[in-house]
Amino acid sequence: MKKLFFAFLAAIMSLGVGALEIPIYGDVQFSYYYAMLDGSPATPDEQGYEGRANYTFAYNSELGIAMLTKVDGSSYWAPLGTTTLTLPTSVTINGTSHRVVGIYSPSYTIKVFQNDATGLTGLIIPEGYEFISGSELINLSYITSLTLPASLKWISHNALYLCTRLESLTLADNPNEVLHIEGGTSGHGLCSDLNLKDVTIGRNVEFYSSFFGGSSLPCSYSLTSATVTGAMTVMPDYFFADQLTLAHVTIQEGITKIPYKAFSNCRKLEAIEVPNSVETIEDLAFDGDTTLNTINLGSGVKHIGYYAFGDCRNVTELTLPTNLETIHETAFTDMTGVKTLVVEDCETQLWIQGFRAFEKGLFKDFAEGFTCHYGRNFYVDGDEQVMYANAPLIGTKVGKVVMSDYVTELHEKEFSYCHSLTSVTPSKNLTKIPKYAFRECDK
Repeated sequence: MKKLFFAFLAAIMSLGVGALEIPIYGDVQFSYYYAMLDGSPATPDEQGYEGRANYTFAYNSELGIAMLTKVDGSSYWAPLGTTTLTLPTSVTINGTSHRVVGIYSPSYTIKVFQNDATGLTGLIIPEGYEFISGSELINLSYITSLTLPASLKWISHNALYLCTRLESLTLADNPNEVLHIEGGTSGHGLCSDLNLKDVTIGRNVEFYSSFFGGSSLPCSYSLTSATVTGAMTVMPDYFFADQLTLAHVTIQEGITKIPYKAFSNCRKLEAIEVPNSVETIEDLAFDGDTTLNTINLGSGVKHIGYYAFGDCRNVTELTLPTNLETIHETAFTDMTGVKTLVVEDCETQLWIQGFRAFEKGLFKDFAEGFTCHYGRNFYVDGDEQVMYANAPLIGTKVGKVVMSDYVTELHEKEFSYCHSLTSVTPSKNLTKIPKYAFRECDK
């Protein structure tokens, strides 16, 4: 039966395998070619390629391209004397060099690496590979790290599904091209079945479902460290959401927005350094990060959204930079640990959005007796329409306020109901203490 099977393969080598829908290239007519590790021609034998055909390629001579469809496994790894395989970038067929542009398998049942390649613990996918197309394609259960090259443009969402020991994944830097992740369902993404410990994201990605997956999937219980390089300029919503073990995040200069729920419910995240390139922190971006103790906002931040830092209860110090223009008044809800607030000196007003009817301000949930450096004027939604709009410190637990000379005016009820307030150092440029400014300041 095996001899008949390989006779059939030999026949289709001359006839071609027909047109295939290949990512990036579309419908292309391919033929098969078998080669040894050095690229020399080989013929499969009845034992299943062993020692005679290490690679199977599908190729098209008109385009000068080839794609890797099979790598022989069982007796192949031991003679190499190495546990890492570097895939070929070219193959010479009938005297003509063909560029290897991708890895392809048409179905779940056909695996690229035969017999699971249990002796292979490292894989290098070189630059020049443009697609990895097929389900459970990289069936290497013993590799621990993998880099997807900058040239990669397209990958099936479950291509890495069988890489069960993969701990480190890197998307090589490519600021000019998006990596498209094909397929997937809600809550299921490229990494959601992996037990990753660290990832490096070096480019923009697009997908229809998720990337790491929801909190019920394995990655959420293993990922501890993440780096976003400057080559990623647009982070998708929910990108790191629900990564319950994620403790360390590095975001390099380049990205301009921390999107909706990007790091929400990351219960082990300890510190976040927002780079100066970021202008917007969107709604719920860090909501529920209860272990977060350090927030450093870059100088470029202009807007902070709804519940952006909700329930970040272990943060003790907070500084609002001078370029900040708008902030939603729920941004710091339940941040009960803040003891020191610095509003940096600035001539322009800071607009607080989202007026509430009850009389508590932007910093209402901060710790008992917190100190505040008050470095600028605030504009509050409804100042002209509502008599008692919510000034930022009204009804808070502030204990000490030091105003810079950039503060030139106060709202009505500015410090009303601040029952812990013991000391205020006013700006030299105040010309009026408004009505009810210190109402019921008992201390």
